[in-house]
Amino acid sequence: MRKNYEYSATKCSGGTIYPQCYHEIIIDQNKLIADRYQIQKLIGKGAFGNVYQVLDINKKLQFAMKILKIKSEKESQEEKINRILNNQFQYIYDSGVYQGHRFIVSRLLDTDINQQSKLTISQINSIFIQLITQLKQYNDCKVIHGDIKPQNILYTSDQHDQVQIIDFGSSYCSQILDSQKEQIASSLHYRAPEYIFKSQNISSIDIWSVAVTTIELLLQQKLFKGNTEQQVIEQICHLIGNPSINMIYDMPQYAQFFTILNNKVYLQRNNTSEVKSLKSILNQVNVQNVLLNDILCSMLIWDPKDRTIQKLLTHPYFKQVKNDTSINIQMKK
Repeated sequence: MRKNYEYSATKCSGGTIYPQCYHEIIIDQNKLIADRYQIQKLIGKGAFGNVYQVLDINKKLQFAMKILKIKSEKESQEEKINRILNNQFQYIYDSGVYQGHRFIVSRLLDTDINQQSKLTISQINSIFIQLITQLKQYNDCKVIHGDIKPQNILYTSDQHDQVQIIDFGSSYCSQILDSQKEQIASSLHYRAPEYIFKSQNISSIDIWSVAVTTIELLLQQKLFKGNTEQQVIEQICHLIGNPSINMIYDMPQYAQFFTILNNKVYLQRNNTSEVKSLKSILNQVNVQNVLLNDILCSMLIWDPKDRTIQKLLTHPYFKQVKNDTSINIQMKK
């Protein structure tokens, strides 16, 4: 089976071109890095770095090596965040500098969750629980991933029972002095509305993305299919309704998407697409576990202050899964 890597190709958000996109370094096969890591093949290319499958000639083990595109010998933002998360579970095995570019060595993982055929409800439950558990760990470390999507969720082995969120290349951590929220590069179809509206409160954007990703697994297709932020916002409104007038005033740049008339909020563009509630869509594809549908709906709400990991963990869904022996909830220590 084709192996993947602890990194996923990420396009520059919203068409933005970052300086590091221009500093690509290509390394020939069998090249030895740091007198230890032998390049075997290129397995991924993204906005912030290229990823190679490498062989550690000392340990005789294969790893993934991400070589950042930006030329700098200083510890990268991704390394800093991964070092903080290493207290919870080991993300980075090694790091260093090659020809002026930072490299990060991490575990070689399997395929992403989109590469498997249709998943059962039990399998989706298991993935969902693992994602929420990892979000709780990020929250404890004050880390916002910022780009959770199926391509950034990999199986840890070919058994396909455990998953891991990858790619912290554009993440944010308030524990790091030079960390900036502006560097988050969230993918359009999984982008929380407050991120689109340039809100300063982005603490709950990962919860939104996990919900959209899980629903995609249930539907076997993308929940939001717009090609622009305007189209995505319209599709969100058709599923969960328009935001309240109080919410609107908390959203910078809301006027690009909404107008207010007689104390009511309207979309700027009058889209006549059929309005269908999110819950009714989920209840059609998942009749086995209505509590899963309910918690997913509670994660796709406008107000990020009501979309918190602490609130999620009190949902009745988690009481149910504790008693469901068909769900594999073995978590990484």
